[in-house]
Amino acid sequence: MTLRRVPPLLSALLLVGSLALTGTASAAPDDLGPGRAEITCDASTGKISTRLTGKWVPGFAYQAEFRLLTGSFVRTDGSLGRVPQFPAVTGTGTGASNGALNIDGYTRDWNASDYLFYTETVRVIVRNSAGAQVAQKDATCYRDVYTTYTITCDRSAHTVSATVSGTRYRPNGQVVIEYNRVTTSQRAPGEFRWTSMNLGPTPEISHREPTDANGSWSDLGYSHTFTTDPYYYSQTVHVIVKHTDGTVIGRGSDHCVYADGT
Repeated sequence: MTLRRVPPLLSALLLVGSLALTGTASAAPDDLGPGRAEITCDASTGKISTRLTGKWVPGFAYQAEFRLLTGSFVRTDGSLGRVPQFPAVTGTGTGASNGALNIDGYTRDWNASDYLFYTETVRVIVRNSAGAQVAQKDATCYRDVYTTYTITCDRSAHTVSATVSGTRYRPNGQVVIEYNRVTTSQRAPGEFRWTSMNLGPTPEISHREPTDANGSWSDLGYSHTFTTDPYYYSQTVHVIVKHTDGTVIGRGSDHCVYADGT
């Protein structure tokens, strides 16, 4: 196999490669390091709960501070707002012999039926026993019942396209739709399989769409046409919908496989 040199990449793009025989390696921004933060918005229990988990250093004592980073919502009456700050919660734990660590953070009551949309991001500051920061992890949960997110892999048309539509938004207004893609591709059997994603603060694609008199809207985010079909190609699209003042009022994702390597 001949390996070609890959040119330097922009700092906003993460490109991870692996041989197809060993599978595809990929990582989200918050996973670049040991362990992870988690947050769950559980409509069935009416609770929002947070935790620090994953693999850490065996036998080491850790302190984790859980703090609301950001959050926003749209109530069923159409009013929108931001989640107010509340005191941070701190927990402690020690890595097990295999490195496993679980530290519970804050848990709050939450009535999902009050909202058309809700999102919350927790930031976890991890310190060692001496009080020095060793890691920072973020995690986001959301629930969106008035927006539809769709990505379509159409082999007959040789296209991958993404569309987003909403109902019950504010009538005769405007929304901003931001798209980011995570793409895994392999051109031919035996070649490297690559995963790419945007890590920068600016979305890959951003559109503005008006809402009609009923509060409905629709947007074609993008459509990519293949001139030659790849051996493997899959894509996940992550979408954020914002009010014109920057408040997040919708969030969702979808995934499709265009070619599965067979």
